[in-house]
Amino acid sequence: AADRGVYTELRRLLKSGARASTGQKIPLVELALPRFRTLSSNQIKLFLDNLQVLIRADKRVSLFEWCLAKVVRRYVAGILPEHRPRGRASLDLASTADAAVILFSTFARLAANPDCNPKELFTAACAEAGLSGYALQSAASLGLAAIDQALDRLALLAPAEKSRLLRGCIRCLCAQHTVPQQQWELLRGVCATLDVPMPLLPAAQ
Repeated sequence: AADRGVYTELRRLLKSGARASTGQKIPLVELALPRFRTLSSNQIKLFLDNLQVLIRADKRVSLFEWCLAKVVRRYVAGILPEHRPRGRASLDLASTADAAVILFSTFARLAANPDCNPKELFTAACAEAGLSGYALQSAASLGLAAIDQALDRLALLAPAEKSRLLRGCIRCLCAQHTVPQQQWELLRGVCATLDVPMPLLPAAQ
């Protein structure tokens, strides 16, 4: 179910032929987010329910869909109290290192450049964040569920610790002239969850 007029408006947009490139979709969503503040709580909850149904319609969740849900839900958390993270943002990276390792491992393994060594990228990210003695996680252990759980934990970092974490993530990107789309989408989701601005980076391809 959806609000009256949503289906008609959706059909109108589809018939218009308007299309956004992959790299434009999340920024367009972010531009539209303030419209949530004109909706009632019930309308917002209905929208979130419909978003979840659409994401799970094909019985799989892509990185883009995960990022989209993270960005939307993080914004909604500022409107609906029940969606706000539980706990106080006061943790340090040392106490959440296992979660940071999952995040750095994911960024390192998403590097599109064949000349990039995931282990070297991971080690550089840990060094940038002030962590040592950790190993790159296997690709099989880095599903979206693991990333989602790790990020929810990292959302409770103190502001200065979030900055260290973000520098580590970026260290996995800056070895390349442009940011691969999957890394860019993951970084969007990370910034939305941490409630920090998206850094200026080379254009995604």
